[in-house]
Amino acid sequence: MSDELTQAIRSEAQRLLAEGEVSYVIGYAAHPRSGLPMPFFARSADEAEQLLFNPLCHHNLATFLAGPERALSGKVAVFAKGCDGRAIVGLLQENQIARDEVYIIALPCAGVANPRKLERRLGRELYGVERAAVEGDELVLVLGGEELRLPRAEALDQFCLTCRAPVAPLADVVLGEPVQPAEVSAEERYPWVAEIEALPREERWRYFREQFARCIRCYACRNACPLCFCDVCFVDQTRPQWVARSSEGWENDLYLLTRAMHLAGRCVECGACERACPMEIPLNALNGFLAREVEREYGHVSGMDPEDRPALSKFRPEDREEMRGRVI
Repeated sequence: MSDELTQAIRSEAQRLLAEGEVSYVIGYAAHPRSGLPMPFFARSADEAEQLLFNPLCHHNLATFLAGPERALSGKVAVFAKGCDGRAIVGLLQENQIARDEVYIIALPCAGVANPRKLERRLGRELYGVERAAVEGDELVLVLGGEELRLPRAEALDQFCLTCRAPVAPLADVVLGEPVQPAEVSAEERYPWVAEIEALPREERWRYFREQFARCIRCYACRNACPLCFCDVCFVDQTRPQWVARSSEGWENDLYLLTRAMHLAGRCVECGACERACPMEIPLNALNGFLAREVEREYGHVSGMDPEDRPALSKFRPEDREEMRGRVI
């Protein structure tokens, strides 16, 4: 992150807090030991001095704005990457937050990285992080004084490489230099989906069943998702009980497929669920497939227009009634 953007982030947060415009600012700060960014709530000008932003800021901060996890009240400010901003639009569309309750500070984002995958790629722990930045086609990291460089295409999240909204589509203020959307065709937007889709149908089903069987039902994917805001999730209901508590067989299939369908036309392609999954189940494949199908069938891209509604919550006479039969 440039010194100019760092100062702009901290100055804006300090101004909002000093003028009493918001009760707190949701952003990122470095973990005191590892240096890795973590979600951070600044309530004073002094705390705002800790705010930062870089490609390791992978958490979607819109998660803290709605649902049972929101513990604080009053108007808040939130720093928003493009996908965070799309999630905020989704929450507004679904009446989970009010526009006058949130001050949106848009940050230009060139993509974020999954720390766990980075550690495996580097063969070392991400500790003592001093700097992280995207420079051209490389991700640059400085760990304990040592500079490391990785190809951007290998380091960043899948959705980031084909991002259509590197800046939040709705904002009260935009900081930093603009980042241009990825120039890819609709067919090129989800190459990892196409790879799985190219397999014979039986192999695709076997592949996903093997992946789903590894699920330990920790629900990290649900908790990391900004659009999973139900007060009681269907997997937690007991009257009636939809899904057994065991992480075996069809129970995992039912949970993961139902959650994916729940996000059809709503997923904002932030990849937070897959990054949070300790078993690294390829959730981006399911979500990317459904996002592509909704765009093909309904011409809808989630989280881009606050005046719009999710595709599956509205009716248009020209919508197709028959299914095309594409199955991932």
